[in-house]
Amino acid sequence: GHIKKQKNLLNKEKHIKHYSKVHQLYQDLGIPISQDSEFSIHSLLEIHGSESYKSPVFRANYYSFVFIKKGRGNYTIDNQIFEYKDRTVYFTNPGHLKAFEFYKLEDGYLITLSEQFLKINVHKDIFERFPFLLAETIPPQAFDEQGYSEIELFYKQILNEYQSNSENKNQIIGSLFVVILLKLKELFWSDYRPRIEGDRSSLI
Repeated sequence: GHIKKQKNLLNKEKHIKHYSKVHQLYQDLGIPISQDSEFSIHSLLEIHGSESYKSPVFRANYYSFVFIKKGRGNYTIDNQIFEYKDRTVYFTNPGHLKAFEFYKLEDGYLITLSEQFLKINVHKDIFERFPFLLAETIPPQAFDEQGYSEIELFYKQILNEYQSNSENKNQIIGSLFVVILLKLKELFWSDYRPRIEGDRSSLI
């Protein structure tokens, strides 16, 4: 059933675009943003404003981590739709058909990064250390106020570093991002073991 649904979606979306960097996606959406490396962090409110927004279906070859402090919406991975609300974190990995929708957005950030960035600046054995990154689909994770504020502290520090001119910017960002991954793993995915996914394992 799932394969048939996926084929239907592919047939309907013959002109789906593939993006290797997030700034290419937003350029096509008519919302230019900057990106100077295999990593980016942006305020979703600055990109989209607080009005509702629905994206087209697209395929991205990078990892996306979305931090919604205050807002409601949904995102689609292949044929699965996930709803989210305040204090939610979700991520998507490369190669899937994606779409996202904001019903209301007041405070949120988007981090995108490549597999290369993960391996060079975050951890050389990234998928052994954080196997949940290989998951085909993981539902959004909701935090209590204290838990979210701990995560927010680190992505705001990442934002500061991203905007700096430090020679060691990528290594510092990588170290801060490790902390976020460790916290996510500890809270939600400490026992996660990826299923053997033929398509996915051949990409890694």
